[in-house]
Amino acid sequence: MVISSESILKSLNPEQQKAVMHTVGPMLIIAGPGSGKTRVITHRSANLILNEAVGKASVLAVTFTNKAASELKNRINQMNIPNQERITASTFHSFCARVLRAHGSYVGLDRNYTIYDSDDQLSAIKESMVIAEIDSKQTNPRSIQNLISKAKTSRKDSRMMAQDADSYFEELAATIYSKYEELLQRNNAADFDDLIAKTVDLLQNNPSVRESYNYNYQQVMIDEFQDTNASQYLLSKLLVQEHQNLTVVGDPNQSIYSWRNADITNILNFQDDFSDTQVISINQNYRSTQNILNMARNIISTNQLDIENQIYTENPEGSPVISHEAFDELDEADFVITESKLLTQGVTPEYNLSDIAIMYRVNAQSRAIEEACLKASVKYKIVGGIQFYQRKEIKDLLAYLSVISNPSDDISLTRAISNPGRGIGKKSIDSLKAFSTNQNLSLLDSLRRLNDIRINDGAIPALFNTRSNKLLCDFYNVFDDFMEQSSHITLIELIDLVLENSGLQSSILESSDKAQERWENILEFRETAREFNTQNALEGLASLLDRLALINDVDSYDESEDCLTLITLHQSKGLEFPVVFLVGLEEGLLPHSRSFDDYFQIEEERRLCYVGVTRAEKRLYLTHAFRRGLMGQYGPSVKSRFLEGLNIKKHISDKQPSTNATLVSQNGIKVVKPESKPLPKIGQTIVHNTFGEGIVLDVLSINQDFEITIQFGNASGTKKLLHSFAPIEILDNP
Repeated sequence: MVISSESILKSLNPEQQKAVMHTVGPMLIIAGPGSGKTRVITHRSANLILNEAVGKASVLAVTFTNKAASELKNRINQMNIPNQERITASTFHSFCARVLRAHGSYVGLDRNYTIYDSDDQLSAIKESMVIAEIDSKQTNPRSIQNLISKAKTSRKDSRMMAQDADSYFEELAATIYSKYEELLQRNNAADFDDLIAKTVDLLQNNPSVRESYNYNYQQVMIDEFQDTNASQYLLSKLLVQEHQNLTVVGDPNQSIYSWRNADITNILNFQDDFSDTQVISINQNYRSTQNILNMARNIISTNQLDIENQIYTENPEGSPVISHEAFDELDEADFVITESKLLTQGVTPEYNLSDIAIMYRVNAQSRAIEEACLKASVKYKIVGGIQFYQRKEIKDLLAYLSVISNPSDDISLTRAISNPGRGIGKKSIDSLKAFSTNQNLSLLDSLRRLNDIRINDGAIPALFNTRSNKLLCDFYNVFDDFMEQSSHITLIELIDLVLENSGLQSSILESSDKAQERWENILEFRETAREFNTQNALEGLASLLDRLALINDVDSYDESEDCLTLITLHQSKGLEFPVVFLVGLEEGLLPHSRSFDDYFQIEEERRLCYVGVTRAEKRLYLTHAFRRGLMGQYGPSVKSRFLEGLNIKKHISDKQPSTNATLVSQNGIKVVKPESKPLPKIGQTIVHNTFGEGIVLDVLSINQDFEITIQFGNASGTKKLLHSFAPIEILDNP
């Protein structure tokens, strides 16, 4: 059944309809969490095509993740409208990668350029530090990586960074940046920031190219606009310079990526930049219960950087939001897993494990939760762990394929020449790099020159000995065969050839470290490549490498697998779950300690908490610990300021999941927090409701309370309890 404009509008609320029907000029859509913004984008795209509002041109919808772009494409396909191929849904980076494949020569890129992911970029920066004679042990390469990224998104090259340097470290960074720029150009490579920056350069400096894209895309929509950086905003403006038909969709309250150089002022100032902007708020939440939404509103209400958009819902009130104070991170993890089992087990379980997400501020918090899952035999997955395409065996294979696609890629060739080990050590590789510099050649061309000298003259350049020269030439001959074969075999055949003749296959299968699992990963990669299996391997190889280079953490998330999801709050953006446990709501974690001295960072931390809360559909748990051990530190914790003054139900644990509760919990025991009770002294005998009699070993004043250490005479052993919550009674005097 083909959809019509009338049927498109029927499924929308009044504000959504206004957004969908807008056809001319700039528009700002303030879209609260769970308000159906993806529906608005897809329905507006369809409506523009159906009503011929773009003529014979196309609609471009841009978002941040491949997962979001795929969701847009799938929904558009399901709508079954005519000419739907004229709707392009893409990420910023994928769109720019395609533009540069077509027009990269204007900005110094060959069409077979390599996209360096974060790890490749770090390797290139380390190489640049060697060239600049800067010790990587004294200067952190990752810090340099972050400064270079910040400079690129701010439209600064190395010369501008040097001029603006305020410290010796920034001067060093500018020097490394300069060498890094040269290395990328020599390697015919671009990092993620370059994809945006070079596309901006292309459109700014080549009016004919810019005009062609303005003509081809008569309507441009940018999703998650609050997460754009300066370069992405400038790119958006250039794409609509001729017609101004730019629609941006976002929510200032969900701006959480300043550390990735996102600039919240892009959305806050949009109406100033485009004076005739139509502003539409879509603020009905379809995702969460009333109780969860009330909690979200209370948390975010004190922030100042905002555009008025009071979210509401017509959903039922739902279960109360539950607060739980654990003794430490182990107790917290046990509570979360126990509660998860109660929700998912029994005769008529209410949820599946896949319905539950455990969210945290920093990755290190997952350790205690993982251990609790293993102890309780509960299946789980971590989003953002070692990604499939970041596994060593996959990266090794990709290094060969990258050089076959782009022979100038020295970073990938350096990895390929060392994996698997073939007797070519660091000294030989350093000699090859020195020879390459002296000859002004790429590493692959340097290997070719060495081989030609060996064949024609039988000579060995001074930098090499007989053994290293032979090993390098042998490697070149194997690689030269890959290059020659690649133009007349399929991509799958090329992958098989590389695996066998490079030695990767035998190295993996003969290894003692998870050989079968590593080989199965290779076979899985081979199946992934089948989608690009053209008769000429080189034709499909560039598309495959682009796809893999632009994959991010959330793209690996598999909703179909029935297991708990462990995920950071930053990675949870764009996802939703029936049940959410937001753990570690403590000062120093959420908000993070790095934000304490910066009002704007505190606001972002509050927005991050808001994002986590609004991922929940039916049930929300907020937990914190009295004490926490994390990253080598162990000590008392202070409940997060984000929980202060909120109307939250305290948790009691029994044989059922939490429902209405007005009591607090300590180690799963129902207790009423008394106004005051006697404080035991060291040596006194006490009795505990569950653990029985015990002797007080220590009493420590902490955080406006007391931590009591008690030795129990049974299997319970030694326990540390919080005095105000501990169900104990003093039996005698010392």
